[in-house]
Amino acid sequence: MLDEYPYLTASIVLALLSAAMIAGWPRWRRLLLAGGLMALLPCALLARYYNAGLWEPRLLLDTPVVAGEDLLWAFAAGTITCFLAILTLARRLEQGTCPQRRRLQLLGLTAAGVAGFTLGRWLFPSPAAMTVAHLGAVAAVSAVVLWRQPALWPVGLAGAVGYTLFHAADVFAFTHIWPATVDYWAVGGRLPGAILRVPTFEFVWAAGFGFVWPMVCCYLFGVAPKRSARPAPATGVRPA
Repeated sequence: MLDEYPYLTASIVLALLSAAMIAGWPRWRRLLLAGGLMALLPCALLARYYNAGLWEPRLLLDTPVVAGEDLLWAFAAGTITCFLAILTLARRLEQGTCPQRRRLQLLGLTAAGVAGFTLGRWLFPSPAAMTVAHLGAVAAVSAVVLWRQPALWPVGLAGAVGYTLFHAADVFAFTHIWPATVDYWAVGGRLPGAILRVPTFEFVWAAGFGFVWPMVCCYLFGVAPKRSARPAPATGVRPA
């Protein structure tokens, strides 16, 4: 089982890791869980089309719409990315009340991501330009979030750095434990080159996702940098 379906095995391991992160950090549990669950929506919408030009793993839990492996992996990616972004900034962030229109905002951000992805594919239809479509989705959603909450850019930066390093280590381990999996990446959808068997595209993808997803989750759940304390204005009777 482990040798025949390495993607399923890796997805289960990552999902268990994300579950441990959720259970082990009560203060941010709701946000981490939501980050994983919300990641299922864009995954269900885009995974089948997205994977066709870039990523062709061997699947066990396959369906006409989305593979079970993709859902497990998306949940883990959404959770872990938020965890890594918040980890270094937890003392500088405060949790506010969730906006009442959170679901509507999520659908709006999803629509922006799909529009950016579709525009990128329309402008650059070549399978090798899948990176452009990915960056189009990231740019569209990031622009909306930063327009509404510009103070969240440090969260995006922390997520981009943290998740790029994590994902690179993950793919490195994946391709070295199961060397044959390097063929899962479609040649036509790759950026040229690889670093230690990690395709160059994976660095671009991880940086983009790591930047946008924690900001999305913080925006939807009212998380923002703490306001700096200001001294109270002086009061009293002014001397004559």
